[in-house]
Amino acid sequence: MQDIEHELKEHEKSLFSVAQKYRALARDAATKRVIYDVAWANAMESITATALESGEKVTDKVKEAKATVIVQLEMSECRMAEADLDAAKKYIDVMQAMLSSVQTRAKLSQMEMALAR
Repeated sequence: MQDIEHELKEHEKSLFSVAQKYRALARDAATKRVIYDVAWANAMESITATALESGEKVTDKVKEAKATVIVQLEMSECRMAEADLDAAKKYIDVMQAMLSSVQTRAKLSQMEMALAR
């Protein structure tokens, strides 16, 4: 029973630690998403203004392609931050499942001990 309690405490500590990191990752991903969205809007505006000034007809697909090249760094950083956030969420889900499993084992052990008395 002590082994199960020790395992339970270790999983609780790990889950708490990951939950704290998740908050920081969520903030980072949100910040990078805003930076990327603003950079995208600025790039699209610049491309459109340049096309209007030159009289050039630019399709939406071409504008999007040019904007993607302009904001590639912001887009990459945003996507990496969002991937980190997704990975952390999956890790939290796994940790919660493991914690639940250990809690179930602890309850079963308690029931076995009670029946043995």
